[in-house]
Amino acid sequence: MTGMGPIQPGSLADLMGRAAEVRTGGADARPGEVQDAGSAFGSSLERALGALNESQLRGDAAARDVAAGRTDDLAGALVKIEEAEITLQMATSIRNKAIEAYQEIMRMQI
Repeated sequence: MTGMGPIQPGSLADLMGRAAEVRTGGADARPGEVQDAGSAFGSSLERALGALNESQLRGDAAARDVAAGRTDDLAGALVKIEEAEITLQMATSIRNKAIEAYQEIMRMQI
């Protein structure tokens, strides 16, 4: 990577101070900037979990329909079930990566 130099003593402290200013709305932060980012993340997470839930419900309904004999579309049901499984695996992977990142941050020495 070009253009990146070594971390200077005190630069981490400066960075942490800037992060605290943004969190508290100090210095150059606009009022409500932090709350807007938090609510945007929360609503994005809520939408993603809602989509995951809908996928799971569609897969479950397809399996029940095939088992009850209400449909002959076995291929369509299998596709819905696989979509639900893949969606759940992806959500689990994202959760695991987020936990690993959090744990890594907590292990950092300041």
